[in-house]
Amino acid sequence: MTSRALWTAAWRAPVRGVFLLRGMALVQSGVRNLHRSVSYSMPPSSSPNCSLHTPSRRDELPCLVLDAALRAQTPPADLLYHCHITTDIPCGLPRAVLQRQRAALFRVFCAQLSAGRFKDAAYMLRDARLRPSQPKHMLRMLLRRLGQHVSTLSTDPGQSAHAALRETLRSFEYDCARRGHLDTQVFLRVLEHLLSRHMHTDMAHWAQSTAMMVSHPDPPFYAALAALVHRMTSTHRAPIQAAAFIEALPPAWRTHAMYHDVLVHDREVYLAGQESMAWRKRLWHDLRTIPHLRLPSAQGVLAQLSAHAHCVHKYRVWSDWLALEHQEDASPEMRARAVWLVTRTFVRAGHTRLAVRFAERHASSAPAHGTPLLNTLLTGILEDMRKCRSVHDRTCVLRHMYECVWQAARRCQTNTMPTLPVLPELVSLAPSRAAQRVLWLLARVERLISTHVLCPNVQTLQLLIRAATKWDASMDSQALWDMAALAPPRSPHTHRMRYSFFSELASALQRRADSRSARRARALLRHHRRRVKP
Repeated sequence: MTSRALWTAAWRAPVRGVFLLRGMALVQSGVRNLHRSVSYSMPPSSSPNCSLHTPSRRDELPCLVLDAALRAQTPPADLLYHCHITTDIPCGLPRAVLQRQRAALFRVFCAQLSAGRFKDAAYMLRDARLRPSQPKHMLRMLLRRLGQHVSTLSTDPGQSAHAALRETLRSFEYDCARRGHLDTQVFLRVLEHLLSRHMHTDMAHWAQSTAMMVSHPDPPFYAALAALVHRMTSTHRAPIQAAAFIEALPPAWRTHAMYHDVLVHDREVYLAGQESMAWRKRLWHDLRTIPHLRLPSAQGVLAQLSAHAHCVHKYRVWSDWLALEHQEDASPEMRARAVWLVTRTFVRAGHTRLAVRFAERHASSAPAHGTPLLNTLLTGILEDMRKCRSVHDRTCVLRHMYECVWQAARRCQTNTMPTLPVLPELVSLAPSRAAQRVLWLLARVERLISTHVLCPNVQTLQLLIRAATKWDASMDSQALWDMAALAPPRSPHTHRMRYSFFSELASALQRRADSRSARRARALLRHHRRRVKP
């Protein structure tokens, strides 16, 4: 931009000085309408250098006042009122004047960033006088400042990072209709900032409004979007919002990994009601209708198997398992999870014997899910034990189950193991036929443990303590403490499980009227409560 093309560049120094002096006096006196300040400060048309006050020439004058206000360090909050942000595309304005206005807007934007007024800076992105590339560059600058550990709580709540990101979304609604392309990295960085602040609804809004601007999406871009969906479901526990975000993306951007993460969400049991069913139906409809998702894949089959396992549709689960076995792209982790899901479905459907047979056949391919598999089988055996009416039969089954878990813990742990709990002597009575069937299943589970080294965890012990509290009052307190000693070593990720376990143990000891042991268990409970994150 050359100053020769500007009308104000030909002004003499005295005329320029008088104009700026009048304009700054009005600005500092509180006049927030810059055009009014300019009209009051404008040199007379009879001036030899200031004749012919055409509209295009008058548009140069606010730029002079803005530059002077920036040099005088006018508060950034007042500068925004003088910019007169417009969404109307300028027509008939000389190129030199337009460039002068763009430069002034950019300097005011930088002043807003330096002052921490992020919402006002985001509001300036919608100005139609900016070049098509300027809003993207200014957005990068804004995101860079927001990424510099900016506190969520700002001194001015109206200028916080949350407010700035929402204002950015509104500004780019104006830019989408008239701007060119948006870089994939900028698109992803906005999503990452929104996700880090748990603004899940705004993520779907951003994707829906700016997806048409993104140029040249590639496989790494799709993988980054899938990673964002994975964080929403696994870390933020927001599968419904993740489903809304997927639906806001163009169909060509959606991948099987996105649907897999949402549909196999571990906490799906808490998502009841019509809302949960509605978004699940929409996702399955996408998998059946979108061409590049219609092809069967291991992730899609596993997602369908997980959904059917949640609803305990045993025949559909078995059909999905057969389909997964024919998928060449199925990883060992996927097959291990599928084995556990099929076993859990059979147990919940009341077919514990079928679950044990299936586990015996496929436990070798599920080493990563050995502990959940063991807990699932023991849960099924305890459910079958309800058919045992006599106390002797239940005590007999529980005694063998205690020994089975103790032997499993002995194989898995290398540290010094406690001795086997001193269990009460059984009356020499033959168990009933129902108890014999349960003991036969338990013997098969014991062989499965010895063959595949299935390790118990805190949840396994909690399951046994709960069963002993409900059915076997003959177990004394010392035997329960010996069972509690089988718990694996402490680690940060087991604090929550240990808290729940000691809660069960304290209840069991209280029911046995052992106040001393119950107080000890409650002391351990309080110790783990401090370590459990809310």
